[in-house]
Amino acid sequence: MVLSVSGRPKEIGSSAAILGHPLRSLVAAARMSAEWGEALEPGHIVMAGGATAAHPASVGETVSLEVQNLGCVSINVEA
Repeated sequence: MVLSVSGRPKEIGSSAAILGHPLRSLVAAARMSAEWGEALEPGHIVMAGGATAAHPASVGETVSLEVQNLGCVSINVEA
């Protein structure tokens, strides 16, 4: 995936970088939840983690993320 800011590539990442496979992140989240006395239940939303570094968005920027075989999403940052 490519994170672009105002049309310029800023970060490049892969979901494989999330503990090698997104399912491993889910297993790790379930273990941590259990340690804290919580459970992951059907319907819970679990985010696997970041595949790119975060970007502090600034007013006036357009931030987009293109994911191979899935498409692209973008936001315009306004005041």
